Amino acid sequence: MRDNKGLAECLVALLPPDDPSVQPLAIDYASFRGKPAMVVVLPGAVANKLDVFVVGPGCSRANDSVLFYTSVDKP
Repeated sequence: MRDNKGLAECLVALLPPDDPSVQPLAIDYASFRGKPAMVVVLPGAVANKLDVFVVGPGCSRANDSVLFYTSVDKP
């Protein structure tokens, strides 16, 4: 997941397939519960919200590896 191909494959799993205009607002490498992870912030499916995904290193087109998800209010 730490290369462009791995990141692209992961984003295919997270981005809505019916709206190619949706792009990540933020991406950051992190840890979650002591293990490698990546945080992806997307525009929310609901107005004035952001969708926040924490995914594991195995995130790919075939398996999104979501470790945590939340929807938060836009700042």
